[in-house]
Amino acid sequence: MKNLYTLAALVLSGALSVVSAKVVDSSQLLHKAVTDGYVPHKWIVEFAPKTRKRTVNPHDHFRENMRKSGIPYDVVHTYDTTDLFVGASINVDDANEAIIKSFPGVINAYRVRKVPRPRLFQGQNDVLSGTRRNLDGQPATDSYSTHMMTGVDRLHAEGILGKGVVIAEIDSGIDYNHPALGGCFGPGCKVEGGFDFVGDDYDGSNEPVSGNDPMDCGGHGTHVAGIIGANANPLNFTGVAPEATLRIYRVFGCEGGSQNDVVMAAMIRAAEEKSDIIQMSLGGPAGWTTDPESVLAARIAKRGIVMSIAAGNDGTEGLFYSSAPSSGIDVISVASFDNIVTPSKSAELISPERYPSISLVGSVKVDPTISSPLFISNTDTSIIDDGCYPFNTSLTGKVAVIKRGSCTYAVKAENVQEAGGSIMLIYNNDESPITRLTGIPTVNYTGAAIAMADGLAIVAAYVNDPTIKISFPEGYVEFPNDLTGGLVSYFTTYGLTNDLYVKPSVGAPGGKILSTYPLALGGYTVGSGTSMSTPYISGVAALFISKNGRSKPKTIKSIFETHARPLPSSLDTTEIHTVVQQGGGLIDAYAAVHYQTVLSVSEFALNDTDRPITNANFTITNKGPNAVTYQISHVPAQTVYTFTDGDSQPNLDVPVTNDGATVWFNVQSITIKAGEAGQVTVGFEAPVLNGKSVPIYSGYIRVQSDDQTLQILYAGVADGSVHTEDHPAYTFVGNDVPLLAVRLLGGTPSLVVDLVAADTNFTSSINRRSEGELSYGVTVPVAPESLGSLIQYTYNYRNIPDSTENYEGYYLLDLTSDSNGFTWVDSSRNINKVPNGSYKILVRALKFFGDATKNEDYESWLSPVFTVAQP
Repeated sequence: MKNLYTLAALVLSGALSVVSAKVVDSSQLLHKAVTDGYVPHKWIVEFAPKTRKRTVNPHDHFRENMRKSGIPYDVVHTYDTTDLFVGASINVDDANEAIIKSFPGVINAYRVRKVPRPRLFQGQNDVLSGTRRNLDGQPATDSYSTHMMTGVDRLHAEGILGKGVVIAEIDSGIDYNHPALGGCFGPGCKVEGGFDFVGDDYDGSNEPVSGNDPMDCGGHGTHVAGIIGANANPLNFTGVAPEATLRIYRVFGCEGGSQNDVVMAAMIRAAEEKSDIIQMSLGGPAGWTTDPESVLAARIAKRGIVMSIAAGNDGTEGLFYSSAPSSGIDVISVASFDNIVTPSKSAELISPERYPSISLVGSVKVDPTISSPLFISNTDTSIIDDGCYPFNTSLTGKVAVIKRGSCTYAVKAENVQEAGGSIMLIYNNDESPITRLTGIPTVNYTGAAIAMADGLAIVAAYVNDPTIKISFPEGYVEFPNDLTGGLVSYFTTYGLTNDLYVKPSVGAPGGKILSTYPLALGGYTVGSGTSMSTPYISGVAALFISKNGRSKPKTIKSIFETHARPLPSSLDTTEIHTVVQQGGGLIDAYAAVHYQTVLSVSEFALNDTDRPITNANFTITNKGPNAVTYQISHVPAQTVYTFTDGDSQPNLDVPVTNDGATVWFNVQSITIKAGEAGQVTVGFEAPVLNGKSVPIYSGYIRVQSDDQTLQILYAGVADGSVHTEDHPAYTFVGNDVPLLAVRLLGGTPSLVVDLVAADTNFTSSINRRSEGELSYGVTVPVAPESLGSLIQYTYNYRNIPDSTENYEGYYLLDLTSDSNGFTWVDSSRNINKVPNGSYKILVRALKFFGDATKNEDYESWLSPVFTVAQP
């Protein structure tokens, strides 16, 4: 039986640590920890590039060092672009990490990370077809809703359509045969080029097979492409930049995920092939600007290519969960806002009296030209077991309308089918949002969910006229989204980054978005995600470039952030939602493209209370033809809390308060002549809050004239540095496999595990405690001497909350991954089997802004004595 000491530590910048610990049987641990996010025995190694002083080929130098060290390895990808990334991804035993990092010319080595397949949340219908209709059933002529939200419709009316701009999409491919996407592939087509890095059968766990045909068989990339630049089509919408040119670099097969070394290869190729914008609706939690993909994205932006990358869909995981590669510096990290309408298939009541269209969640697949009589199982809408028992009448040819009630959808569907019916509408019990029907048969059967109000209206219409019929016409209706329209989508990932950069940057419509879909899968569908908002920003960037010419990506990012609209947290409040989920707010594309004022900065990252930024200057430049008077003011946003006081679990339902910063200015207004600039000084005082809960305060500095509104966003932590880490200790007895379970409550730049002597006396800065108790330690200046290195991991991101039932949410680090058993790397960089005897384990983690050369900048934990008894 293997015992496992499991620690959780919230590490602050001072000496105080809040620690929880429990001893569990490691056989109970489900290996679904964040370590599942990494590929075993696969690394990305970055080399120092060639220079005039360093003329040796870095790849040759690395090969020679590996040969001398006798380390077997295979090269998977080679990167050799001096200003972007020089290095390789390799298959090599994890035990060689420390040796590889010690080679001259090696900058760093990173574990290869799995890239999950980006999700397309299809909340309404599988596919849509036909033309758009109004609520009264008549053909619609108004503009596409998302373009009305952002001002893109006004840019289109001026003929600004993205002509001459090349957008490189890195995704699952594009169905380039789709007529709305040009219908062809190659020079002269809308999709003019690209590359397939993986092949159809690649799922992220097998070997990729590259090729020249980046056809999409999954759907995600085609949906993204339509948002960027779909041509006019029967469904009556167009993309943001319909005259832009697309290239597609495929990194996902038909199913499954990918790996970040593949994604990095695609990023480099897209940059080398002279794209203007690189669009990436993909990523995963990482939390650091120093993650290899984030570093690469920042370098590509520095080269002059706009990087538009999804912020992520992990909004239910709490704060400090930012994604890579969107965490890169000068990368536009894109949040999602819900559409003000819900495009949906509909049902229509056929009656002399006019009834509004009924929104369907799910697709009722019947002949749209026929109408059917209704079957109302119970006109008493208070009955809770509606449809839960067999019907004593024939439902052949009828549409059954049933209350959601107390039994399962499957039971209701079975009763409908046994009575000869094949179509069922389920109306909700309350006014909450409706979801798709699950668990019902799909052969010779079709069904959909409808809102409670629509169900009650159908019942009332039937009571008034039992001969009333219902039809399911071709086309779709845009139903008003009165619950969340215009608000930040709940799924948008929260920042900050672990090194306290502000992410996301800006937002765009991404919830309930209609776009293209592979022809084989139906042609068009509605999807949600930051995957949908990101191509919208890519399209706006194309409109900006086509109108204003090429600018530095940092400049475009700044203009987008300053020309956005911060929005409230709900439709019934004026309280502005936190910056760390919406960035600058919803993009105002028209104002950004036609900008008349430039602010020298677009965001203030105020750090924490140990390293606060308390005052700063910014410059306002008037690009317009006349003098402008600007009013300077402060717009606070909600303060959000990472933890509940005294708890080591991150809050998933993020608590908010209105306790914001105090902000002041040296001037309240400033008049600036045409073509000139003026400077403003701003001061910040962080709110006094409960630091143990790690609150993030945020808001906006508003710069407003008679016809322009701009802002600078800011965010900071009202406490010392927020390193949150989990430090488990472990025992190794007899032939047991040592397992180190580490739960990170936040990121750490460096997690180091060393083997030390059993007689080591050392005061840990965090101490193991019983569940629910607090223990305080002090940071000591000198760490004990290491006998050998066991683990050295860099730039780790935090875990999801742990579970008392299955202990999910841990890094599970097997210290015997080497075939030789329990090994260490000695001072001569040799890998040796640990001699039998007694030892302790020293676990250390570097604080956010810590100096890696200073022991006092690490949190530390020393294990009890344990015995190694290897056979």
